[in-house]
Amino acid sequence: MSAGTKKGYFITDQWEIPATGLNLTSINEKKGVLDRTLKNPLTPTNLTLPVALMILNPSEYPSVSRARKALRKGAILLYRGSKKYPLNQANFNGSDEDTSDNGDDNASGDHRPDFDAKNAIAGRVVDRVFPFDIVAKQIRMSECFYSEKDPPFKMPVIYEDDHIAIVNKPAGVPVFPHRQSGHGNMTVRHALPYILTAPKTGTEDVLRRAQPAHQIDLATSGLLICAKTKTAKKRLGEQFVNRAIKKTYTAVLNGIPAICKDNPSNREWHPIDSEVDSKSAVTLWRPIRFAKSQNAKDETVTLVEVKPQTGRRHQIRCHMAWELNCPLVGDHRYDGNSEKAKTFRELGLFLCANRLSFMHPCLNNFVEASIELPEKFEAILTEDDSAMEGV
Repeated sequence: MSAGTKKGYFITDQWEIPATGLNLTSINEKKGVLDRTLKNPLTPTNLTLPVALMILNPSEYPSVSRARKALRKGAILLYRGSKKYPLNQANFNGSDEDTSDNGDDNASGDHRPDFDAKNAIAGRVVDRVFPFDIVAKQIRMSECFYSEKDPPFKMPVIYEDDHIAIVNKPAGVPVFPHRQSGHGNMTVRHALPYILTAPKTGTEDVLRRAQPAHQIDLATSGLLICAKTKTAKKRLGEQFVNRAIKKTYTAVLNGIPAICKDNPSNREWHPIDSEVDSKSAVTLWRPIRFAKSQNAKDETVTLVEVKPQTGRRHQIRCHMAWELNCPLVGDHRYDGNSEKAKTFRELGLFLCANRLSFMHPCLNNFVEASIELPEKFEAILTEDDSAMEGV
């Protein structure tokens, strides 16, 4: 793989314009409109670089605007000539002077130029291409920021490859920085370059910095998927929109849900379908374990498993508090502000994203990840568990 014109960039595709030029059939419907906007009409052997890209790679450049965008980003290179036929600068301004001579010589088989990034120019929207020109695409593969310095805080890496990573976010750490939040460098986004490994050289579409692919509340701990390439970020976003990524949370509730009082041994999944912030929100939950706690509602806390089917802000917290009348232990916003509930606040929120599964965005294999619950979960459940034996 050849190096590009910028540090960290490599040539991934290249196309040589044939002696007969390019077939304009695929753009016939647009040719009339394009000709009216150009000083010189399009011909198979003399056409603009954006139009050439549309013909050479229609899937990636389906429109003139898409091709122009790639050119403005410096992703397209244009090369004319070789050691035998040096760069003809006259061709760069759209003139086709002398191209017939070069074309005749080249057509005889005397010349087939090899791409040379050192003698290539960054393609421009106004450039024209002619027979035997070489158009190349360059992308950044290794120019990214990763550091061997110590991270600002500990954050275990559960899974990692060249495209994605899964980390265990601590409670109390925001995923993204917020204005006037006062968190400074204590965010997941800032810490990722210090705990992850840079993608191998040759990995396409690497991001300048690894980025979180979704959000987890500040007070919530657990699994967070991160993207290391542009392709992974885009496809993970699509999976979240299509609800293809399955997440399971574990929480401790303050009290016993009413449905569990009549049949505490029932471990079936129960749905909650109730709007949050005037938007549809669906949550599945099931009880796992009960434990005595003096300061809890009904003197009992309930360990539950939760699977949100939608992604509303504070959805789990709202549904547990409003629909089950059992707010999460340590939830200062939705705990009802009772004196007993306040005693839990200093322990932090008891909500952890401890399992997830999804299709790998680049490797097309199924990824599953899980973690142990934070130690404080077991601590609160064993505070006085003897009275709950047999439940």
